[in-house]
Amino acid sequence: MKKINQLVTSIVSKLPNRNNFIFWILVALFFKSMFFGYKAWLEPNRFANTHYVNMLPAEATDTYSYFGPMENYKNNGSYYTPEHEDYRMPGYGIVYLILRMVLSIRATVTTIVFLQLLLSALSVYVLAQIAYMVFKRESIFVLTFFLYAVSTFVSLYDIALLTESFTASAFIFSVYYLLKSDKDPKYLLLSGFFLTWSTFMRPVMSLVFFIFVLYVVVKNAKSIAEVFSKAVKPLLLLIIPFILIDGAWMYRNYQHYHRIIPLTKTRFYTSTETTYLSHLNWFIQAFGGSVAGWEPDADIQFFYQRKDFKIKKDVELPAYVYTSKFNRDSLIQLRTMIQSIRTDSLDSIKKRALDVTLMRTLDRYTKSIQTEKPFLYYFYARWRFFKTFLIHSGTRNLFYKGSSELNKPELFVKVFYTLLYILVMIGGFAGSFILLFRGLKNANFFLIGSIGLYFAFVTPIIVRMDQIRYFVPGYPFFVIALVYLLVVIADRVRSRSAV
Repeated sequence: MKKINQLVTSIVSKLPNRNNFIFWILVALFFKSMFFGYKAWLEPNRFANTHYVNMLPAEATDTYSYFGPMENYKNNGSYYTPEHEDYRMPGYGIVYLILRMVLSIRATVTTIVFLQLLLSALSVYVLAQIAYMVFKRESIFVLTFFLYAVSTFVSLYDIALLTESFTASAFIFSVYYLLKSDKDPKYLLLSGFFLTWSTFMRPVMSLVFFIFVLYVVVKNAKSIAEVFSKAVKPLLLLIIPFILIDGAWMYRNYQHYHRIIPLTKTRFYTSTETTYLSHLNWFIQAFGGSVAGWEPDADIQFFYQRKDFKIKKDVELPAYVYTSKFNRDSLIQLRTMIQSIRTDSLDSIKKRALDVTLMRTLDRYTKSIQTEKPFLYYFYARWRFFKTFLIHSGTRNLFYKGSSELNKPELFVKVFYTLLYILVMIGGFAGSFILLFRGLKNANFFLIGSIGLYFAFVTPIIVRMDQIRYFVPGYPFFVIALVYLLVVIADRVRSRSAV
């Protein structure tokens, strides 16, 4: 351990000063571009895009729900598409719209992924600066920088037309300016703006405002009596961007729906919310099952039985989910009905009647789990969400083929990144809890510790969502927590060896 400490110290001393931002951003861009370049031009067997055919970015199932309404707004003045309506908040779509004003569709989506790459590289440097601002150690700056630069858990989304890359970058910028507000409270406006932008891309980010508000209060008010005299103005600076931007969004929604809608009007797509699909989701989530239809081992595949996955898996639901109202045979009958309604063989009247039958049946099954198996419904289901959300390899989409199909270099890369993910998860949890405990006396420690834990626990346990990509904004702060833990351990070893 002593030799490792000496090696790290030697390396840190030879690197350029952390304020040499051109050097550090170019290094970050180098690491990010290697993975981006592989995904864009070298990876074989990439999935074909549906809407953006033969274009460089990787399209996902959700992509058109962000860009379709904006394309319609540009052409017809209405933020709407028949399939997705206006389900998405326009945080991602506004970037598309601005670029589409002057560029073709191909140039627009290509520019977006290159902007994601640039902001992602910049966020590596900014994250390392956050670590230095909190801990005041060059070694922590360097370790955070390189650990996050080489990580693919977030970089995976730089090439994809999804919100994750921009959301992670915007959130890092938001935390950076929140910490900088110690020197000038006006930075709170920038912090609030970037958190608002991330919220308009990923609505669950809105709850992070509570962490930021608590941080601002603790930093500015030394007692409860000082909250109104010293914390109100900084709080207003923080939330003004959200009030103004979300206020405009709420006004627009009220004009259309005559009700107050601060974020999204439904939990799922409207086409899902008004059919059996939402009831199927609630049923599966009642026992902690996964509804990620793009994952071959998700519980929902028991009903869908998709045949287009490269990895073939026969999904079976656990026996403990059955109640007096349903068993495996019941669910097989339900599956037959679902497969029937998903075809074009039924006319609209029969399809609607079957849809109603499915909704009522699924609701009855869900209610039976809640009443007959409350421990499963209220507790164990959340543990299942947590496991699916965080306990995995961290490399599911690293390559578009199964592990058995990888050559030796690819398998080595996959194993390396799996081990890195496991290290970040274990060290991130431990470091975050230590920071949270020490945050009782240090608001900056509290901020970093609480952010990672918020995404680790709130998303699967409170929001009841297990999609892996929802942890993307929290991952960078687990990296900081891991580095902090490693440095604390190294300091302990050094102090003992000096005795």
